[in-house]
Amino acid sequence: MAENKPGDNSLMVLEMISLDDVRAAQREKDIAIFYSTHTCWWTHDPKDLGVLKDCGLPCDSRGAPLYQTEDVEGFLSKAEANPEHYGKHGLRAFMVSHHQNSYLDDGSMRHWCEESWDDYNAALDKLDDAKGAV
Repeated sequence: MAENKPGDNSLMVLEMISLDDVRAAQREKDIAIFYSTHTCWWTHDPKDLGVLKDCGLPCDSRGAPLYQTEDVEGFLSKAEANPEHYGKHGLRAFMVSHHQNSYLDDGSMRHWCEESWDDYNAALDKLDDAKGAV
């Protein structure tokens, strides 16, 4: 299988959930942040977690194991303090790496994740181009 180049990936992003949404969820009840060991994927909703069939551990959309933190505000504040880490689109790229914002662009609407912030920035460029074409 050939390696995808940034912009050639089959990642589709939608800006469905925001930092404010995650913070609102935290105010309603105690939540945790789950984030991937190998991709840019993260979520605050346990319903978004996959499960590795061989061992039952939670995983991201591509099967990578996860880290977890209960310091939701610390996780989000760290992202806000370092937007340049996420590339061209900064915090927008961080937010579209949230499980509920990224999909495989093959018509299936299957949640997906990538290993590079370049892929999320390229997907945002495609989204912005599509919005401009309307």
